[in-house]
Amino acid sequence: MRIEVPVESFTIRSKDGAGVRVHKTGTGPHRWLLTPGLGTPLLCWKHIFEAFHQRMTIVTWDQRGLFDSERLRDRSALRFERHVDDAEAIVERLGWNSFVTGSWSMGVQLGLGLYERMPERIQALALINGAFEHVLSTAYGPALTAPLLRATLAGLVRGARVLNPAARRLLASGTAGLLMDKLAVSTANAPFVTAVTQELARVELGTYFSILLELDRHSARPVLDKVKVPTLVTSGSKDVATPPSVMRELSRHIPHADYVEIERGTHYTPLEYPEALNRALERFFSRVFAERWPPAGASSEDAVKPAGASE
Repeated sequence: MRIEVPVESFTIRSKDGAGVRVHKTGTGPHRWLLTPGLGTPLLCWKHIFEAFHQRMTIVTWDQRGLFDSERLRDRSALRFERHVDDAEAIVERLGWNSFVTGSWSMGVQLGLGLYERMPERIQALALINGAFEHVLSTAYGPALTAPLLRATLAGLVRGARVLNPAARRLLASGTAGLLMDKLAVSTANAPFVTAVTQELARVELGTYFSILLELDRHSARPVLDKVKVPTLVTSGSKDVATPPSVMRELSRHIPHADYVEIERGTHYTPLEYPEALNRALERFFSRVFAERWPPAGASSEDAVKPAGASE
């Protein structure tokens, strides 16, 4: 399974010198800095890339320490603020003065973090199935489970060197994806979910879980009532990692946010129900860009370049 549109990849250096692998697709005049979710391989964006590449230029990246970005030994380099630094460095490299940002899972907090730093450049936020603060406090049941989750993850970080080989074999074989389907951890599109989980075999567990623990320390709550741009908030009705109640709270705190709940979607809604998610995004972008948003299937020449954008 592969992405059926051209993708250009290149490396930038972030503020602290870390090498970050960036991926760019599309020729459209509207720009979307697609902030990565935790451990999201490039393949997971297949359906968004293919649906919007003619009308948008979409840029995402491999999170620092993961996939084709530079491996980092210093765990302090994985703090949440460093990921926002990466986003800022990419924007400056691209020279974008006007763009949409946000995406799935950790991409929610990253989008909000970038908005806090450069609100004048951001046209809109697309916040997809992701907590806005202390992710482990609302994941998988009552808040009382959070200390156990944190202790378990800290143990996994310490034991990652031993666990990595077995975890990679499990993921690469596709077994993990099949189990997600059998146990209803994911509820649809099993072949694609499995293909994406196979990509996770390239992830070093210690780095992955360290990023999650650092993310859990962060809260974007102070940013929410400062948001002055159109915002889409989505959730899956069966998401236990980021329950709909969390996403509804997020939408209530952002003035005039649109809220869309996708039936039967879990935390993996973008993989399970890409058509439903893309319909929500289509409606949102048609409102944000109004007459400058051409219908699906139109070429980039049919769209008008947004004011204030630079090459």
